[in-house]
Amino acid sequence: NLETFRTMLHCLLHEGLPVGAAMDGFGLQYAELASERAALEEAIRNGQVRDGDKAEQARLWTAAKNTRDFIVLGDPAVRSACGVWQSAISIG
Repeated sequence: NLETFRTMLHCLLHEGLPVGAAMDGFGLQYAELASERAALEEAIRNGQVRDGDKAEQARLWTAAKNTRDFIVLGDPAVRSACGVWQSAISIG
């Protein structure tokens, strides 16, 4: 989902948030996708949805795993110099 990347970059470059805080969107997206996948699997078990929708199950599984696997190498408290500069301009 490109919107998660856009939001992260906006938080880093325009709001001046630390890298770790800017990455929160990935955790939220993972939780949403994992919940959606669990609901689909429960509906299949209860017979509410056909078991034949393997493509949707695979899409949700892949998207959730891909979202969860983003990591920050280094200090998550670091802020972008662009964000600090933007903040200084808006305060000044």
